[in-house]
Amino acid sequence: MDNLHLIRSQAALRTIGANPNLDRSAISKLPALIINNGLLPAASYCQAESSGEGRSQMKIAMDSIATHLTERKIVTGANSTANLITKLSEGNSDTLRRATTEALHYFAFLKRFAKKKSKESEPVEPTS
Repeated sequence: MDNLHLIRSQAALRTIGANPNLDRSAISKLPALIINNGLLPAASYCQAESSGEGRSQMKIAMDSIATHLTERKIVTGANSTANLITKLSEGNSDTLRRATTEALHYFAFLKRFAKKKSKESEPVEPTS
């Protein structure tokens, strides 16, 4: 029998395995976004079509939490951010509270396993 830490870490490692270039700095923004605004608004922000910095990375992370919440049977049939928004909107406050708590715990693991974005140094041209 696995405990919650094992379940969360295994799910996060699967996400990193499928998305090895997932950026830690983009994921690091999600817990604060969830705490300050709630899981539904944070998911809506990630789902919105925009080219903001790290938005595509945040969307991948939010898709992974949708899958994780479905695997944990907190929500049913939420395999994407859009489905997660729909399912949570149709649910009750207890489901939303459980999903929010689980998402925050899950993101702690995902953030730790994601790679830090490397700063590529631009080539320096020689001076004459």
